[in-house]
Amino acid sequence: MRVPFNSLLPRSGPELDETASAVLAVIESGQFFFGVETRSFEAEFAAYLGAETAVSVGNGTDALEIALRALDVGPNDLVICVANAGGYSSIAIRQVGANPVYVDVDPDSLQMLPKSLEDGISSAQSKPKAVIVTHLYGAVGDIEAIVAICDKHEIPLVEDCAQAIGVAKNGIYAGNFGTLATFSFYPTKNLGGVGDAGAVVTNNAALAEGVRALAQYGWSEKYVVTEPNGRNSRMDEVQAAVLRIRLRNIDSLNSRRLEIYRMYLRGAQELDFVHRDHTSFNAHLAVIRVRDRKAVADIFKRNGVQTAVHYPVLDSAQEGFPGRSGGLKNSEAGSHSVISVPCHPGLTSSQIGLVGSTLRKVASGPHGGAYGSN
Repeated sequence: MRVPFNSLLPRSGPELDETASAVLAVIESGQFFFGVETRSFEAEFAAYLGAETAVSVGNGTDALEIALRALDVGPNDLVICVANAGGYSSIAIRQVGANPVYVDVDPDSLQMLPKSLEDGISSAQSKPKAVIVTHLYGAVGDIEAIVAICDKHEIPLVEDCAQAIGVAKNGIYAGNFGTLATFSFYPTKNLGGVGDAGAVVTNNAALAEGVRALAQYGWSEKYVVTEPNGRNSRMDEVQAAVLRIRLRNIDSLNSRRLEIYRMYLRGAQELDFVHRDHTSFNAHLAVIRVRDRKAVADIFKRNGVQTAVHYPVLDSAQEGFPGRSGGLKNSEAGSHSVISVPCHPGLTSSQIGLVGSTLRKVASGPHGGAYGSN
């Protein structure tokens, strides 16, 4: 492929040199966990978001599970979430023994639909113990309405910010709207490491203390377990050192993603881009809806551009999840029609041009219209 979907090669120049030096310094220190790099990253990440506390963990899915446990979500509890976000919320919910209640998404943005959330709470067999809202594709939806509904029903809100680092709405960064927020630093994320890592962010000191204990065996001090259901979930010093360097550049990297996204949008206005409003969006993914996804994917492949689908199977339809369900009209339509094209800071000008020209070919052909449109 002339344009791979992602490039995980380290950026050249000063950042690469600084990163190599930082990793070498960690190795030479002999301190691989809970050292100065991890604690410094936690403080710097919280400060960047304007939050009180960030607790580092092993990965984004651990972050979701630990956040639910910190809220005392357990066996047979209900947790509301969406079904079109890759299964990560569903896995965390099931890991704590709870059951997901799926609500539908907005037909345009594919973000959680507040009315569907309200209906889901009202029709649930018992009061849900938590709500997880996923900031899908790097966009923040109608979060104020979702917060208002959760507040009205006195249900804690967990923000899944794995794709939404650096996104602000009305001056507030994603991660500050809910009771707890979770982040992933998987290498493909806008803020990615050279391995796996995650974090839980909160403005509640008691919850922060609980999260930190749960991530380290449930200890209040070494070998003293005070929190049940603790686990071993740690960010290592190498990841923290790399993330500290990349955090300093996150705004410029997000700006570059948005610049590329706008080029695509301007060049192929006829296509049904999921996000046309560039506010509260970091262009983590460039997603369009099409009539015939296979035909469109073939067009990109013939032109040397790798595409991806986020996400082809709803959680509610997964064979591996018991109690499968349907009735999510907008979520289903999205899962059948979305396709993602490369959009990351590592793209060269020629690669951006090739993606853009292929988008225009799709726009001028019979397969590029919105799924289900006439």
